[in-house]
Amino acid sequence: MKYQNEGTFKDRKRSGRPRVSSCRANRAMHKVVIRSPVSSSKTIQTKLMERGTVVSAKTIQRRLSLDFDLKSRKPARKPRLTQAMKKKRLDFAKRHASWDIEMWKKVLFSDESTVQQFSYGRYRVWRPVGTRYDEKCTTSTVKHSLVI
Repeated sequence: MKYQNEGTFKDRKRSGRPRVSSCRANRAMHKVVIRSPVSSSKTIQTKLMERGTVVSAKTIQRRLSLDFDLKSRKPARKPRLTQAMKKKRLDFAKRHASWDIEMWKKVLFSDESTVQQFSYGRYRVWRPVGTRYDEKCTTSTVKHSLVI
């Protein structure tokens, strides 16, 4: 019946409580997160309060999640690589690109080094789906770091 009348299965606009945050405040939240994905909802709340907008941390989380499709996730861990390391890895891959499975079976990789997280403390990042390994959304790890 609904499809015959309206030509769609989408829900109609419903009455309800108006949003606390304005479109302008939502864009400001989004801008803060794009610049610094590690910003917590409390940090965003403080920055909005400096601009004169009072919004709860829970509202900020909801707006970022529902309106901008940003999820709060633990950052992916990637090894911290210098340009020289990246170049060596690329050279190795190019030199051995033509090897077949039988040749690789004769190789023994013995990398048993410990990898430790570079940044101390726990934090989360706001990121859209599909950007797990984006440079802004990762935390670096270091092999053989000295823990004092």
